[in-house]
Order: sequence, then C-alpha cells, then structure tokens
Amino acid sequence: MTQEAKYMSLNKNLPPQFIVLAILAKHNALTISQLYSIIKNLKCNEISFERTTIKELIDDVNVLHVLGLIKEFNGVYTLTEKGKAVIEKVNQSIKCSSYV
Repeated sequence: MTQEAKYMSLNKNLPPQFIVLAILAKHNALTISQLYSIIKNLKCNEISFERTTIKELIDDVNVLHVLGLIKEFNGVYTLTEKGKAVIEKVNQSIKCSSYV
C-alpha cells in the first residue's frame, strides 16, 4: 500500500490539505498541474479524494502555503521544514497506531 493510500484510508480523520501535503512530500517538487494529475490518477485507482476541480486544489495549496507548510518558487511547490516535520509526526502516529 502506498503512503498516499494509507493516508486516504485515514481520510475521515485527515483534512484533504494533508493528502496534498503527503503527495508533495513523496514527489518533492510539483506544479499545480502535476499535482492535479496525480490526484486524478488516485481517483482512477478508486482511492477516494474529495477534490475534483483545480480551484479546490488551489485553495488547498493556498491553505498549506499560509500555514507555512509549503513554499512556491516559479510555480513549483515544495515542502518547508515545518511541512516535513508534520509529515514525519503523522507517519510516526500511523506506525504506532498499526500496533494497537
């Protein structure tokens, strides 16, 4: 199971912005169109994700940017150190909860 799929299985507990953050973490640097393409591919593989339009995706990216979890340079989005720390904490939480 991919990391995105693990996060998707927790979809009831995680906001959609976190799924976007996880995708950016895996791929390191993406444009909006690349990110949207990955999300569409997740949907094709029957992984539920609520975001269906570019506008919704841009709204999610803007929230992550305002929170300081991602940064943008020349249209390419990457994680900040704060974003990496959030991903790491959630990954540890998932690992711990799988043993319960």
